[in-house]
Amino acid sequence: MKRFRNVLLVARLEDGSVPSYLFDRALSLARRNRAKLTLIDVVPDNDLASELLPPEFIGLDLRDRPESLARHARMAQKKGVDIETALAVGRPPLAITQIAHEKQIDLLVMGTVCRTGIRGFFIGNTADGMLRRVDCSLLTVKPDGFISPVTV
Repeated sequence: MKRFRNVLLVARLEDGSVPSYLFDRALSLARRNRAKLTLIDVVPDNDLASELLPPEFIGLDLRDRPESLARHARMAQKKGVDIETALAVGRPPLAITQIAHEKQIDLLVMGTVCRTGIRGFFIGNTADGMLRRVDCSLLTVKPDGFISPVTV
């Protein structure tokens, strides 16, 4: 079986942390494969205007995101995972694609909540967009207790 060498975990740190179901899965994969883990938070361009609003209106203040990334890096290092972090600003699919290419990522790990549209029902909009943009494998991880809005 192919061993992953570079794993990219994409997570929005709106509430100050990566959901544990997602972080734990990425850590486990990186540790099992002895891979380098890159954790990124992508802030869409339109969130920059939110710097003018009080933090209670936007969740985690954008200025706190680097510390949140650093906290997650310390947790990963304690578990023996080689990790680096990045905070990217821009359109998520473009930023993720650029980082995946630069870091030679061979496994992209993303959470999915299946928010909108027909394709969003099945995989999630950002994850669906990534399928067409990256050459690496893509693992989408559903939240604990997730119930699909699609019934057959």
